[in-house]
Amino acid sequence: MNILKILNGFIRMSDPNLETKSNKILISMTENSCFPAPVPTVADMGVLIANFTTALSERKDGDRLKIAIKNQVREALVDALHLWSAYVLFQSAGDKVKAISSGFSIGKTPSPQPPIQKPENFRVEIGSNPGELFPG
Repeated sequence: MNILKILNGFIRMSDPNLETKSNKILISMTENSCFPAPVPTVADMGVLIANFTTALSERKDGDRLKIAIKNQVREALVDALHLWSAYVLFQSAGDKVKAISSGFSIGKTPSPQPPIQKPENFRVEIGSNPGELFPG
């Protein structure tokens, strides 16, 4: 079974990028047969995103209360997205196509590295400075 990893980064995203990414995920998860019962529901996630969008537009005048409300709504949205990402990983059960259909960013599948080879014809020569060596 493939081990998938969702690349969240929601906490570090700017507000406009978070709004865009969360809307993309909402659209992808809506009526997606691979993910029939996410928690929170699709409708609840839509409300969280709408609240965040409203809070973003209202905080532009610099009012400290509105900025605090926006930050609180943002935290609730990020928490819900983290819940959804765990649900997507569980439901996809290693199927990368299913996971990608959710709208989340999926990390590359790790590939094994070739074994380290023993160097051939390796020489070390003394450099021009004391204590200096270099391959020759």
